Amino acid sequence: LDSGENTDRIYLKGGAGSFAEIKLFDELDSEAETLINQIKANNWIINEANLVFHIDTDVLPDNYIEPPRLYLYNTETNAPLYNATTENNATNTPLGIYLNYDGILENSNGRGSKYTIKLTEYINNIIVRDSANATLGLAVSSDIRITGANNAMLSNNVEKEMPAAPVRTPLCTVLFGSNVPEGEDRKLKLEIFYTETN
Repeated sequence: LDSGENTDRIYLKGGAGSFAEIKLFDELDSEAETLINQIKANNWIINEANLVFHIDTDVLPDNYIEPPRLYLYNTETNAPLYNATTENNATNTPLGIYLNYDGILENSNGRGSKYTIKLTEYINNIIVRDSANATLGLAVSSDIRITGANNAMLSNNVEKEMPAAPVRTPLCTVLFGSNVPEGEDRKLKLEIFYTETN
């Protein structure tokens, strides 16, 4: 599934399945560089930043069981994007913890429709603190509290350390990517909400 470029669909599967890699601000993308420089120059305060993934329900059966949560992590460190010390938790259960991060399946008309992952701190680290813009990994998960990593054999006999969380679920999904027809409102979106300062 390695396309090496923007794709119209993102295929995720647990177990010995598939994951995706996402680069938010490509160094070669002049629009991305312009956006970052505009935010810095205007001294905008980033209130919230989200990645919104819409499910391609047209290719999945009506009674399909969607993965309960998506797991976003730094591919260079295998660390999750949430900060456990600043998270909001309701219960110590797979869907009751790390609620600021979210990533939980949202339903519409009795079916899974989208996932929203909050990455405000990550975006602020890039813009305000000049942190590295790491490639992000995206996988399905039944429990994002599992943060360990194990060696895995990828295609072409490439060995790589991968997060353990996705291995524990057999579920899979198909999400819209960023390379979809113009006007498609279900394409992958990076939302940034900001406050202008004087």
